[in-house]
Amino acid sequence: MFSPNIVMLCVVYGVLTGTGVSLMYATSTVIVLQYFDKRRGLAMSISSLGEGVGMLVLPPLTNLLIETYSWRGAFLVTAGITLNAAVFGLLFVPPPYLRKVSQNNIQTKSVMQSFKQLLKKKLFFVFALSSLLVHVGYTVPLINLIDLVDLKGIDRSQSAMLVPAMGIATIFSLVLFGWVSDLRKVNRTGLHAGTIAVMAATVFVVPSLDSIVAFFLFAAVYGVFMGAWHMGQAVIVTDIVGVELTGVAFGVHSLHAGVGMFLSSLLAGWLYDITGDYILPFYMSGVLYLLGCVVTVVVVVVRHLAAGKEVARNPPVEMHPLSQS
Repeated sequence: MFSPNIVMLCVVYGVLTGTGVSLMYATSTVIVLQYFDKRRGLAMSISSLGEGVGMLVLPPLTNLLIETYSWRGAFLVTAGITLNAAVFGLLFVPPPYLRKVSQNNIQTKSVMQSFKQLLKKKLFFVFALSSLLVHVGYTVPLINLIDLVDLKGIDRSQSAMLVPAMGIATIFSLVLFGWVSDLRKVNRTGLHAGTIAVMAATVFVVPSLDSIVAFFLFAAVYGVFMGAWHMGQAVIVTDIVGVELTGVAFGVHSLHAGVGMFLSSLLAGWLYDITGDYILPFYMSGVLYLLGCVVTVVVVVVRHLAAGKEVARNPPVEMHPLSQS
C-alpha cells in the first residue's frame, strides 16, 4: 500500500506476502494430512474448498474494491481479510498421537534428519518433478485467459465471469474427486495422471475457441479437473513418503510448485512479447501438462511394480475354516 515504486512493491508483495501465504498454505495442508487416514482424500478436498470459493468471490470483489477505494485501498482491505487466517491458525493443534509422543518426551527427528530420510525416497522427487512441470504451465489459463478472450474481440463484461465459473466447477469437483480417491479400488496416482491429461487436452483447445459459450464450457471442464488435480497433490505426497515425513516432504514439493509458477509467468510474458498474442503460451502450457502427466505415469508404474514385489515377498496367508468333527 505504501510502496513508492514497482521494485518495492515486488519486494513487499511478492516476497513477503508470498512467504506468508506459503507458510499458511503448507501448515494448513499438513495438519489435515496428519489428522486423517482412511478419508484423507475427502478431508483434503473439503479443506481445499476455499480455493474454489476464492476464485468465485475474489475477482469481482477485487474489481469492486479498486473502483471504490483505488488499488491502494484494495490492498488494505485484502490484507485485513487475510489477517483473519491467523485466528484459524491458532486453532491448529497436533493430532493426539503426536501430542502423546511429545508428552512421553520421546526424541523427535530434526528437520535435517527428516530431510536426509526424504532424500532416500527417490520416487517422491520424481513426483515433485511432475508437479514442477505442471506448475510451469499452471498460471497461463488462470492469468492469461481473460486477455486471450479480449484479443478475440469478446466483451470484457462477459469474460470477467470466466474465472468465477471455473471456481464454481472447482468447488463441486473437489468434493466428488476427494470421495472417489478414497475408494479402495481407485489408484490415486493414476487418477491424478488422468486429471492432468484432461487439463492438457482442454488447454490445447483454447486457442481455437471463438465464442463466449465455448470459453465458459472450457472454464467448467478445466475447473473440474483442476480441482481434482489440486486435491491429489498433497494426498499423494503422504502416500509416497508416509505421515512421518509429510511436513518436510510437502515443503519440498511446494518449493517445486513455487519455482514452476514463477517460471510460468516469465515464460508466458516472454512468449507474448515475441508473438503479440497468447496462443503460444497456451500451447506451451498444454505441452508442460503432458510432460507432467508422463512423469506421473512413471510414478504409477513404479509404485505398481513395487507393490507387486511386496506381495510376492509376503504372500497373503489363506485362512481355512476349521474342520468339524
